Amino acid sequence: MSKKAERSSIDHDGDRLLTGGCLMSVSSAVVTGVLLFLNGSFVLAIVSALGKAGFEAVADPSFSQFLLFTIPVLMVVIQWSMIDYVRNRKYFKHHDSSRPQ
Repeated sequence: MSKKAERSSIDHDGDRLLTGGCLMSVSSAVVTGVLLFLNGSFVLAIVSALGKAGFEAVADPSFSQFLLFTIPVLMVVIQWSMIDYVRNRKYFKHHDSSRPQ
């Protein structure tokens, strides 16, 4: 194999790894954005319902803004932890069953 062909092969593998890494990063960012939007909508609906029910703590704009920022972010952290747990569980279960004993 010539040096040019060998270098081309290495560059192609590197490009594939780079593309896979970028795709994973973009997909993670998109999933996180969608989760934040859904969680924020959910928390906004709950805060609004609590306000209509007469819960006076959410009547304070600064407190309701704090809730609308903090709770969706905490929910995303918990959701990603659950996603990682399921992915790792599936990955290790698959690889443990293929291992000879």
